[in-house]
Amino acid sequence: MKQNFTKYLMTLLVMATSWSFWTEANAQCSNNNTYYTDITPLGVGTANSNGVTCNYGGEYCTVSVIAGATYNFTTCGATFDTQITLFNGAGVTALGYDDDGSICGSGNSDLTWTATFTGTLRVLVDEYNCLTNSICAPLECTLVSMPVSCSNAVVAATQGACELGVPTVNLTFDYDGACSPDLLYFSTNGVNWLTLDLSGFFLSDGSTLNLTDATAGLTYYFYYLLDDGT
Repeated sequence: MKQNFTKYLMTLLVMATSWSFWTEANAQCSNNNTYYTDITPLGVGTANSNGVTCNYGGEYCTVSVIAGATYNFTTCGATFDTQITLFNGAGVTALGYDDDGSICGSGNSDLTWTATFTGTLRVLVDEYNCLTNSICAPLECTLVSMPVSCSNAVVAATQGACELGVPTVNLTFDYDGACSPDLLYFSTNGVNWLTLDLSGFFLSDGSTLNLTDATAGLTYYFYYLLDDGT
């Protein structure tokens, strides 16, 4: 009985080790490749795609991305099993990953990704499993679509609870699109306006901002600009 239990335990350990190896083997690659060149698309659509024909495994290209825009990366036609991993510059957390994309076939990678930031993206190409080589592989980047323009921006103002006997105003921001409130303008007469920089508040659609030290009996007027100028 003791011998059978020991054999059963060893089987479990082997299975656990195999599962650990399989999980690691199918994870994205680390951000340790060598820079090759920039492949930022020239505009929207396949006619404006940009790419290279000889990206080695273990190299990366850069793309200047815009938050909310959608991009496609492909190694269709590569003669080795490719992997694509995306990083925000020198960041350590992968933003996207593909091993065997559904479009290319033959072990080639194909990845569609919507940018979560504006800045420089690293597009890493590796040979499975995260290996380097000196074999040419095509790498193409297509800007599929730009972010939806911001629109329908409104701000709702309600009187909040008094703080130390002074009224407050609660503002709720509502708009469509991948933007954020940038500047708030407010006035008590609709002629003379004061400005509040909202960029440091990291507001989003549906966010509420509480303004203190309002003056009782006055009517307040508000409007705001989004960071795209809307």
